[in-house]
Amino acid sequence: KPAVGATTTDRKSYDLPSTDRLSKYRSVDAPAATSFLIPPVKTMATKKGVTASTQPQETATYQAGVVYSSGKFSFDADVYRINATNVLVNQNVAPCWCYVNAGTGTYSGVEAQGAYTVGYGLTLFAHGSVNPAKNTGGGTPQAFQNSPKGTAAGGALFQKGPWTVTASAKLVGAQVSSNSTPVSAYTTIDASAAYDFGRFKLKLSGFNLADHRALLDT
Repeated sequence: KPAVGATTTDRKSYDLPSTDRLSKYRSVDAPAATSFLIPPVKTMATKKGVTASTQPQETATYQAGVVYSSGKFSFDADVYRINATNVLVNQNVAPCWCYVNAGTGTYSGVEAQGAYTVGYGLTLFAHGSVNPAKNTGGGTPQAFQNSPKGTAAGGALFQKGPWTVTASAKLVGAQVSSNSTPVSAYTTIDASAAYDFGRFKLKLSGFNLADHRALLDT
């Protein structure tokens, strides 16, 4: 049945920015911050006679990175770690069939991206990340469901006059589905073309051009 009610959440958040420009082309940063996430309204609903804990998820984030930009080339990379408490997960099996408080979790990773302007309106770009997310609420840490172990992407952007054309390929790493089924990595290829008439723009997009039907859930 629909959720009816109200709840009040009050938490303090802290933010410690830290950026240093080493030279004309390079800079580094190492920020830290805390935050909280209000549980969705649907967690207040009773399902199968059980109501979820609606404590807000709280996080502490630590990050360090570097940025480089010179002429036609730009690049940035960073490492991060997020410690979370009161992690809500969807338990869609008996006896609960509801959101439950999984306790604690960690999200960490390394990511990098870069772009190079070839010229004549053409720019190439690439991105990659390794980002394991683990439930540490009890016993041996396990991967959170529907959380890829990593991602990667690459493509091209062409802009000339009124034309804009893009093409990209994206790899989504292996993961575990919401019913604990292992899901292999999969790749999708997308493209688009747009023409700007001034007063309006016409755009045509194509998704999953290779028609790759990956198993996402069962």
